[in-house]
Amino acid sequence: MSKEREEELFRALNTILDAVTALNLRDLEAEAAAAVAADRGETSTQGASASSKGKDKVANPDWEDIPYNPVPITPLSSRPRFSQVVGSSSESPIVPRSPISVAVHAMANAAGGAVPAGGNPLPPLAYASGAQFNAQWNACITDQARAALEQEAISRSPIQDVQFAAMVKINLRLQATVGQLAGQVQAATVAAQAAGNVDRFRPAAPPKYGNKKQSGHVRQWTPMIEDYLRTAPDTDYIRLASSYLEGGPRSLWTSVYEAYKAAHGGAEPPNPRQFFRDTLEANYGLQDLDQKFWDTWNSLKQGPSQDIAEYNVDFQQALTDLAGHVTDEQIKIEKYRNGLQHDLKEMCRTSPAGTRWARVTDIIQYATLQWPAVQERIAKRKKSPGEVTKVAGKRKSSGGGSSKSSKARLSASAGLSDEQHKKDMAEKLCHICHQPGHQARQCPLNRKNKKGGKVAAVGGNAPSKDELSEEDF
Repeated sequence: MSKEREEELFRALNTILDAVTALNLRDLEAEAAAAVAADRGETSTQGASASSKGKDKVANPDWEDIPYNPVPITPLSSRPRFSQVVGSSSESPIVPRSPISVAVHAMANAAGGAVPAGGNPLPPLAYASGAQFNAQWNACITDQARAALEQEAISRSPIQDVQFAAMVKINLRLQATVGQLAGQVQAATVAAQAAGNVDRFRPAAPPKYGNKKQSGHVRQWTPMIEDYLRTAPDTDYIRLASSYLEGGPRSLWTSVYEAYKAAHGGAEPPNPRQFFRDTLEANYGLQDLDQKFWDTWNSLKQGPSQDIAEYNVDFQQALTDLAGHVTDEQIKIEKYRNGLQHDLKEMCRTSPAGTRWARVTDIIQYATLQWPAVQERIAKRKKSPGEVTKVAGKRKSSGGGSSKSSKARLSASAGLSDEQHKKDMAEKLCHICHQPGHQARQCPLNRKNKKGGKVAAVGGNAPSKDELSEEDF
């Protein structure tokens, strides 16, 4: 329906509503009452007086007389008209369509075009079926042209097939737009989750490198720092990676980095990761790793206070470092057994069945199971009383004793008091006769000398001062 036709219908509706609102219903009611009274043979005035007289005759003692105040009724004619409320100019009468206008509309509908308000028809559509519309839609280059074609088909074409084809195309474009937006939302969600998980699932920071034994080799340390900073941008990589250097490597790196920037006009290295790795390996990676691994393998032993689990880890690490060199199973078994503590080594000489070990994993498992018993045995051995130790080259009993040796107490000085014993030792006196010049074994009062029939001369064959001992006196 054209716009001109809609305006005509709207003006006609306004006119009808204005005529309805112009009616005076109060006058109509009066005329209807007069007509009824005329049919009964009495006027409206007489009917009203008769009713009032009847009311005066009937008295009701329960009710009080209330003055009659009729409510004024506003006539409908005083109400605002519909056109005054709506605000449209409906005062003009309905103008019928001219024959020329009717003919123009008929020609436009037959040609499939539309007639604007001015009366000039639009050019006819270039398609009359859904297939023709789809072909022209596919020929459009831009999305704007496709959207304009779809709106034209829906608003101007009276053919349902064309309108349906246009709505299908609109639906397809809307689905594509919704899918694209859903993909963007999903990508943004994934990016937000990844950004939130960077701190949530960040691995532990690698140890600092200071070219020390606990720092490990630089060729083993650089892969750890590169993996830890794999998401860091290139502009921040050198600053973050160098913060894990300490001591000599830190000073060396600072000198090399400043020298590079000075030689290149303050520019940063084009590949910061490669530059950082090459700098450290050129100065601290010259050591042969294979030789270092062999040195570790040859010196591998279980320490006196080392647990079997720690020894197993060290053995497996050394075996992994030399995986391409140590392949014989018997060599692995002998190396593992020779590195064990003495007691555990003797227990693992053969398998529980009395045969040679076939796999290194078997001896590792057996040694691990026997370790608690060996550990308990070693603890008891350390706590056992009477243990003999050596002090300054002499054996000393841990059981304690008197100030004088037990051997001296059993010989010539056995019956002496502590005061007499100290005096004889200080003045070099004989423990038997308490006279100087000889020892107890040469004393004439010694029973051993009398039994042998020989008495040593007092001044002859006397041992030197260095040869004297506590027992000789």
